[in-house]
Amino acid sequence: MSRMAVIGGLNLDEVVYLDGPLLPGGRMRAREREHRVGGGGANTAVALALAGHAVRLWGAVGDDDAGRRILAVLAGHGIDASGVARRAGPTPCPLILVDAAGERTIIKVEQPLSIRLDPPVAADLSGVAGMWVNAFTPTLADPMAAAVAARRTLVCAHLPPPPIDHWPAHVMVASGLDPRDALARAQALAGDALRWVVVTEGARGAVALHVGGDRVTVPAAPARAVDTTGAGDAFTAGLMHGLTARRLPMDRALSLACRFGAAAVEHAASLPPERLRSLAAAHVGA
Repeated sequence: MSRMAVIGGLNLDEVVYLDGPLLPGGRMRAREREHRVGGGGANTAVALALAGHAVRLWGAVGDDDAGRRILAVLAGHGIDASGVARRAGPTPCPLILVDAAGERTIIKVEQPLSIRLDPPVAADLSGVAGMWVNAFTPTLADPMAAAVAARRTLVCAHLPPPPIDHWPAHVMVASGLDPRDALARAQALAGDALRWVVVTEGARGAVALHVGGDRVTVPAAPARAVDTTGAGDAFTAGLMHGLTARRLPMDRALSLACRFGAAAVEHAASLPPERLRSLAAAHVGA
């Protein structure tokens, strides 16, 4: 079991399942509505815990029932939430629309400024095998740089939007971008620390570009999509598990990541399914 650090959002998702595709100007009917724990930080942390890792999570919740529910779910998965700040105000509750094909649309409501996480310090990352950053607080660049400099932690991060201009990481993950454009932006942000940029392409699979010029492409794993919420978060957990605990080359790590993502889309939830336990242990690409 490896130690993992995850930094990201914690939400109580309000999910509405639609009876058809989402159409501009349309009049939709919903067949189901529910509230469930989610957010990129929670989703990835739970996926890594299911894969057998000891996970510590940094994020923030409000001082309300939603925040307490999130913390209880994290505790149930054995996740160390000592890095989760409890703030005055409501916990983020985005609206997620899931159409009949399983595709999701996320509508985020602006939250009070009090919902901000406290970044880890360098000492928090001692002995950590992998670090995932899916939050865009500029001060996170400091612990990321410390982890890179220590040379014992694989630092992975979601490719951040402007105006962030310094984001040291070994692996950057993006979606919906031309891989070459993603690589150029990642190199500008991470400098010499960068090794790979990974771009997810949904039903087409994923592409990884190495700074040395190598390109790795893997197809998506077969799946019947029920709800795509959290698929990218599960993908990231599979990638980190493959690169750290399994020490797989990038092609096999990407294949495992796609299997994690496929398992997530077949599961009607924001958090990943228990099936990840067996996928994490399975032999990949032999």
